[in-house]
Order: sequence, then structure tokens, then C-alpha cells
Amino acid sequence: MNISLTRNDTALLKGAAILAIVLHNFCHWIPGAVVENEYNFHAENARRLVDIIVSGGPHMVLNIFSHLGCYGVPVFLFLSGYGVVKKYEQPAAAGQGAVPMWDFARYNALKLWRLMLAGMILLFIYETFFSSGWRHGVMNVVYMLTFVTNFFPQTGDTFLPKQDLLLGPWWYFSLTMQMYMLYRVCYYRRGDVPVAVSVAVCVILQVLAVTVWDSPKQEMLHYLRYTFLACLLPFALGVWAARHTVRISAALYVAAWVVFAGGCFNVFLWILSPAALVVIVMPLVRLARRAVRFPLEWTGGISAALFVVHPVVRCFLNPRTAENIYITISEYLAVSIIAAWALTAFLKYIPGPRLR
Repeated sequence: MNISLTRNDTALLKGAAILAIVLHNFCHWIPGAVVENEYNFHAENARRLVDIIVSGGPHMVLNIFSHLGCYGVPVFLFLSGYGVVKKYEQPAAAGQGAVPMWDFARYNALKLWRLMLAGMILLFIYETFFSSGWRHGVMNVVYMLTFVTNFFPQTGDTFLPKQDLLLGPWWYFSLTMQMYMLYRVCYYRRGDVPVAVSVAVCVILQVLAVTVWDSPKQEMLHYLRYTFLACLLPFALGVWAARHTVRISAALYVAAWVVFAGGCFNVFLWILSPAALVVIVMPLVRLARRAVRFPLEWTGGISAALFVVHPVVRCFLNPRTAENIYITISEYLAVSIIAAWALTAFLKYIPGPRLR
């Protein structure tokens, strides 16, 4: 099967990926849930999930989302890489001359700032009127707005400021802008060599982090996995797939499943698992029936707003204090989707940025 995505295919994948992320970010806060291997790797997490699945343990589906839902992020990174190539390198754009660096950065920063501002206003309302008050310093907001906050460590043990993401999932704002600039600086109209080199650097850094630089708390691995340095594998795959005719053979598909499943228990395969997940997911787009496609495509249309609002909704409907977890997660999903729809509708009245 060839990878060739239409706008509807992209919307479907965004819808599925954002639902996985939204559910993951709720479920991994449930007391006793099987946590993810996203920034660190611990094979015992996967073993515990297998035990729950085999034994039919409590909250099996919620534990699956808690442990694996974070893999919605590589899908978004792949789509971002695929999308920037289609936008800036397709035949219609190729004859218009190179996009100036400043115009590219300004356009993409403004797109993200529109969403970030909406999210920060909602967070300010929550913390001011429903919590103990605004607890974030001015510089933390500046770091967010300049897309560098994910470069700061989560501890204050270094000369760098301690990381403050305002809300945990919002680390992806910085990562997104870093990926866009990586594309413009290193990939844009430069062939496949820079893509291959960056992928090699990404893999080598993570291998070093789990061998030479390893430590009991995996601090270096954790640090790298928050930045573009260790997250660019699916993004680079998206860039490459958009430029070439990529055929997913049966052998490649089986190999992807082997890498992904093995990556649950082996740290070196785990490093490659984001790319394997993309290979696994892409053919499923063609198999989706209309009854599944329509709601996922619709959800994909509000995915950006859903990413922004769901951490704020989680503050109100906290799984750590829920009396009935299934009622709370239903309310969380419903409120998040309604709020995302409303925010998407509202943003249509605010002019978006344009490339000059």
C-alpha cells in the first residue's frame, strides 16, 4: 500500500490521535494506572499492562490508554512533517520562490500564539477563580511564548530555570515550533541527506542516553525526549513520505508490528517505536468505514482547539479525586469536545496570519 493522504485522511488521523492523547492525559492521572513509557523507559510498565489484559484486571481499557495513548503524538508529528512539505514544496509552491525565513517563522508562530493565548486565558480564569491563584512567573510565560520552555529541565539542580509548562501537555507547543524551524533551516528544498543525518543524530543521542549517559532516573533521556532532538523521527518520516512514493509492503508492516511490540520491552526498539507506529497506522486509514470516518474527521477539524482546552477541563474534572471514574471521564470528554468546538468557532472570527 502506498502512503498518499488526502485532506480527509489527515483529518481522520488527527481525530484519532487527539482522542488518544486526550484519553491518555486523563487516564494516566488515575491513581494506580499503568503509566506510559514516553519520556523514560521502564519495561515493567508494559509487563504490568500485559498482566492486566491477560487477567482481565480492573479498568483494562483505561490502562491501555494510560500506557499507549501518548503514541498519538508521533502521529501528529508525522502529519506535521507531511503537511509542511505539501504546503511549501508542492508544484504550486515550488514555482513561487523560497519562503523567506522570517515570514515562515512569523506565520507559524502567530498560528500557535492564537491557540496559546486562548489556552492561557482559560487557565488564568481557572487558577484565579477556582483555585489558589495564578502561580506562574512572568518569565515562564515568556519561555512558553518563545517556544523554548521544553529545553529547561524539570528539576532546579542546574543553572537553567526549572521547567514550567503551565499545563503539562502544552510542551507540544514548543516542540511544534522547533520542528517547523528544523524543517525551514535544514530540510526545506535541501533533499533527503539532511533528513537522514538528523534521524541518525536523533537515534544516536537516545542510544547514548540509555547507555553511556544512563542513570537510575534516566535524566538525560527524559531531557532529550522533551525536545525536538529526540522527537524528530516521525516528523522526518512525514517529510520523506511526502516527497516520495512510499509503499508499505506486507513484510514492512509485519516488521513494524515486531518493532512496536518489542519496543514495549526493549529500550533500543522503543527508540524506533514512534516510526513503527506510523507505519502501522497509515494503512488503517483506507480500512475505516464511513461510520468511523465521519466522527473522526469532524474531531480532527477541532483537534487543535481540543489540544488546548482539554488540560484545563482536566483541572476541573480531576481523575485523582473522582468518585466514579467512568462518569468523570464521560463528563471530561463531553466538556472538552464542546469547549473545543466553541473555541474553533470563535477563532474563525479572528483573522489568522498570512504568508507574505
